[in-house]
Amino acid sequence: MIPKTVSVIIPAYNAERTIVQCLQAIKQQSLPALEVIVVDDGSKDLTVELAKKLAVVIASHRKGAGGARNTGVYAARGDIVVFTDSDCIPNPDWLKKISDAFKEETVVAVAGGYSDHRGEKFIGKFAFWELSRRRKNMPLYVETAVSNNFAVRSEVFKKVGGFAEFFEGATLEDMVFSFQVSRIGKVRWLQDNGVSHYFHETLRGYLQQQFAFGRDTVVVYKKIPALLSVKTHQGRLIYFETLIAGLVIFSLFRPWSWFAIGVCILWCLNFKLLGDVFKYGGPMMFVQALCVIIVRDFNMVLSVVAGCIKIMTQRNPIE
Repeated sequence: MIPKTVSVIIPAYNAERTIVQCLQAIKQQSLPALEVIVVDDGSKDLTVELAKKLAVVIASHRKGAGGARNTGVYAARGDIVVFTDSDCIPNPDWLKKISDAFKEETVVAVAGGYSDHRGEKFIGKFAFWELSRRRKNMPLYVETAVSNNFAVRSEVFKKVGGFAEFFEGATLEDMVFSFQVSRIGKVRWLQDNGVSHYFHETLRGYLQQQFAFGRDTVVVYKKIPALLSVKTHQGRLIYFETLIAGLVIFSLFRPWSWFAIGVCILWCLNFKLLGDVFKYGGPMMFVQALCVIIVRDFNMVLSVVAGCIKIMTQRNPIE
């Protein structure tokens, strides 16, 4: 069945800085949405007041990003439910391209990546370049995807049971959900249908987010071992980098030459990314990227340790 109507669901928490831009971009789509639903997750700023001018607003009572999306879907009426985040700005033909992809009857969901970054800070640009490079050669059909650019048939969403609500913050609830959806039918990846995004603009915020992703990745793989055989949207290179970074840390107890060799290997693994940084950001950002890569990879090692501790100290870390 070819779906006819589209509902857009946006979880939001303290999003006054970006929510208006997000909603205006959705209102200006070449294919109008049946409805736009913002699910506020307990914001303490002007998010609700601003969103009410452009969308239906529902309170989710601090259920987290996954729970907020679930609340929105069960209030939606569209044949397709489309998710994005309050800090994302979709392109004008975003909904039309998504809807067209559903004309293939075996497609149960449609996903995409990023088209651009917002903001002028280096760390935001680096995050965009890094993720764009990681997802440059995605296949036509994927098994996991991110929820800030994801659409699914309404009946399939309800069949899966929605997003998991056990994560501390927005981390891997979308990977778990999209993997479950991919067991039912095809998840189409649209390489040319990205959303522009406000990434973290401080190194601390970026590292905290990466730490949470790494920690919860360990927990998810323990709970769903089938994911180990899947090429996820995270990309396998980051796993290999984390392993090498762990060996580099171990080499601190060895001669310093071992440490230097390990750092060079980490930089070599990011050769293409560093090329992008030099091309688009110049020599200064290239040097900054060299430093961020090392700090990020060491941070990922710590996140894996935290994930292992979480598994060992909680009887059922995922319910």
